[in-house]
Amino acid sequence: MTRRQRRPIAVLCDFDGTITIGGVLDLLYKEFAGPECWDLVQGWMRGELTTPQELQGCFASMNASRAQMEARLDTVRIDPSFPEFVLILWPPSGRNAMSFA
Repeated sequence: MTRRQRRPIAVLCDFDGTITIGGVLDLLYKEFAGPECWDLVQGWMRGELTTPQELQGCFASMNASRAQMEARLDTVRIDPSFPEFVLILWPPSGRNAMSFA
């Protein structure tokens, strides 16, 4: 494939440990989830549950309001190198911008 025939690049990025310092899901689980969540996590780790089953069960066990969770999430630190990463994907000139998901 020649330089002119290159396919567009798409960058896939998860949240935990990529955009943030540390795991956001673990933080929410530790702070707000009921004890049954940890049984679900263990079941997921053993392959007995799907990811949606584990997530739905753990979030259903949380004893916090949306406002409480959002307030806690407001304290999560963003990786200091992430803004630079975004500028590489979407330069101010708009040239060669990449897809980001």
